[in-house]
Amino acid sequence: MVAINMEKCDSFSEAEANSTKKLKILYVTEFFYPERVAGAYRAYYLSKEWAKMGHQVTVLTTFPNFPNGKRFEEYKKYFYKHEILMPNLEVIRIPIIERPNTSVLNRMTMYLSFFVSGFIFGLIRFNYLNKRKYDIVLGTSGPLFTPLLALFLRSILRSKLVIEYRDLGYIQARALEMSKIGLSYLLFKKIEIDPSRKADSVVVLTESFAKSLINDKFPSEKVFVITNGASLESNFVIANSQLLEGIFPKPSFVIGYIGTLGLSQDLLNIVKSIKIIEEKGNIDIPVYLFLLGEGAGKSQIKEIVKESNIKRVILFDSVPKEELNAYYELCDICLVSLKDEENFEGTIPSKIFDILAHKKPILFLGPKGEAATLIEKSGAGFYFNNKDPVSIAEFIEKKLIRVDKQTLSIMGNAGYEFVINHFVWDKIAMRYISVLYSVLWEG
Repeated sequence: MVAINMEKCDSFSEAEANSTKKLKILYVTEFFYPERVAGAYRAYYLSKEWAKMGHQVTVLTTFPNFPNGKRFEEYKKYFYKHEILMPNLEVIRIPIIERPNTSVLNRMTMYLSFFVSGFIFGLIRFNYLNKRKYDIVLGTSGPLFTPLLALFLRSILRSKLVIEYRDLGYIQARALEMSKIGLSYLLFKKIEIDPSRKADSVVVLTESFAKSLINDKFPSEKVFVITNGASLESNFVIANSQLLEGIFPKPSFVIGYIGTLGLSQDLLNIVKSIKIIEEKGNIDIPVYLFLLGEGAGKSQIKEIVKESNIKRVILFDSVPKEELNAYYELCDICLVSLKDEENFEGTIPSKIFDILAHKKPILFLGPKGEAATLIEKSGAGFYFNNKDPVSIAEFIEKKLIRVDKQTLSIMGNAGYEFVINHFVWDKIAMRYISVLYSVLWEG
């Protein structure tokens, strides 16, 4: 049934979108532009594409503070802010308790405070929201309590409800053994997915997530798969890379990771494998790894790099998206890493699409699941398990660095063709809007 639902999405044409009633959408998302995280990029690009189609989109979100828990400078003076980003796209920012993304407790504090703040806002500004006469309330999770907030707003506004799961947090909680810190897996699951049982449709990012919900007695005809996508807006602007010149000697082989340095990514194995290669010193071309980003795992990585005196692992702090081109240019190959655990087989990290859009080949370390299959289909990279630093080091030494530059370039170009044919945001947004229309038509 999931495949049939996707056919319905893909059959909806641009002409139909232009000739059909324009929608009024209240998009509830804790993360939004200009934050540097996958959920923020997804919400921004989707809402922007819908606004360009003529739909009226209101984004209810927080002030940007992720991942350090420090509000971005230009927003510090505001308690509440209403912005018009472009025609048909308005953003309402409400306060939360801001915390760095370094622990489960901090994340839960932020997630719960967004629910409370949104609940209060919905009551205080009910007349303002009600006058908008929204067709759809769309709540996106990630954050645990967002589906509950979206359900509340739908109930007072009498709109249709669509819940989106970018991740199924209860599956990650099980994979990361969060029960060891007192977090009940069953309670986590109940809070996260029970509000969606009252939704008109549910959107997930992968087939595996869809199957998990259907196996949990969600009606299959209400579950849709809408993947992440890639933006091509600024990928090939000439990068100002002068500040990065000379970081890596020539010749060298550079593996680059750009994204969240979290627990789910399990980056310690690749860090340790670089140490193994460095200590051997028996290859002609030195192998370097750089990690750019923030997250709960960064402090541990820093500690290991320092204590083990690993000279060929370099960490960079997060930078704005428009500055990333220079870092992509440093890479011979880009790394995507996931904890090699069965519960992550259904996860497709959004950075895969960004890497493909930058014409770079991929080294994927993780479980043999949907991400590995996607990379194999694209012809853009290599898959290897993420279980043992010794075997990863051997794979890098005996296979990866022996691939010539021309082959890597061919793989990067193949990935680019793959992503522009299937996963650019305007196409993703068109599929998604067909789901929202189906909610109205079948309601």
